Amino acid sequence: MLTLNSVDQANQALKGLTLANRRVLVRREIEEPKRCARCQRYDRHFARECTAPHDICANCAGAHPTRDCGVADDPNRFHCANCNEKGHAAWDRSCPMLRAKVRLGVHQKADSGFRFFVTNAPETWISEEDELARAPPPPTVWSQIRHHFTASESGPTATQSRLDAFLATPEQSIPAIPLE
Repeated sequence: MLTLNSVDQANQALKGLTLANRRVLVRREIEEPKRCARCQRYDRHFARECTAPHDICANCAGAHPTRDCGVADDPNRFHCANCNEKGHAAWDRSCPMLRAKVRLGVHQKADSGFRFFVTNAPETWISEEDELARAPPPPTVWSQIRHHFTASESGPTATQSRLDAFLATPEQSIPAIPLE
């Protein structure tokens, strides 16, 4: 997380940063709703103010404190106290209830729908939807590595080690292609 001192600095960062010679994408922080550690609900209260008659486990939705849960080591036995679905705990960020609350909170903010923090500068008035419509399509992996394969005959040939160093993450790595 990056904290900046002014809206103008934040808007500059949202245009993109370069750290350690790498382009870094920056996005505005998405505020998550607060979850009560006692009843597990997203009802804008904390455990000390909770009026629930007993603790609800965040892992299995049982009527016991989360620290006493017997299924904490077995994610297959998790049960969400919020959406009442099996397969995830109340603290899981993939919970449909949490995602719905986040979407609702984002839409209720006055500056929702804008990529930048809105100021008097007209360039901050562009909606995220308009910006997406004007943006060029993202580059393909091939367009980024093509020059490694089209080197002159007297120049260096492409090797897997050079491609791995070029690609940003191991997930983007491609299998070695024998070059003759």
